[in-house]
Amino acid sequence: VPKFEYASDPQGWLFQLASNIVTPIVLILLGMILPAIARREKKDTILPIDSAE
Repeated sequence: VPKFEYASDPQGWLFQLASNIVTPIVLILLGMILPAIARREKKDTILPIDSAE
């Protein structure tokens, strides 16, 4: 819940409320998506075999 009164700035209050709801959702989704992307990158990476031996 925003820290200032709705009557003083209704548009700012609604924006802050929406930001307080959307920000944690976005961060949680990033926390779930980025490790999956890293796993896929690691799995798809083919390490070169050193044939000089």
